[in-house]
Amino acid sequence: MKKVISIALILVLVVAAFASCGNPQKKLLGTWKGDVEVLGITTSYEFTFNEDGTGKMTGVLGDTGVAFTYNIDDAGKLNIETEILTVKSTRTYSYSIEKDTLTLTLDSDGSVITLKKAVG
Repeated sequence: MKKVISIALILVLVVAAFASCGNPQKKLLGTWKGDVEVLGITTSYEFTFNEDGTGKMTGVLGDTGVAFTYNIDDAGKLNIETEILTVKSTRTYSYSIEKDTLTLTLDSDGSVITLKKAVG
């Protein structure tokens, strides 16, 4: 009987461990805000990630923002694809989420954007 209980307990722990990993895309959902300084000019950014793989960035082209699609690839990289005036562009980011902070590091040049989760 002890063996059966031990096996059941191990199975419960394994299932709980996998459940806590979750879908990395779900952690991105919602709106994130922050400021980025380039050449002494500060720009406020806002990224909104929707559950369907779409989103919107503001701060890039003023208040109207830029629509995008996104995914997380097998290597754990965040790929954001935009289309501005029929020109498609994909940027690949390494990213991390610590509590309410999202850090995006652009793979092509190492530039960093730090954003805070918007509340409400």
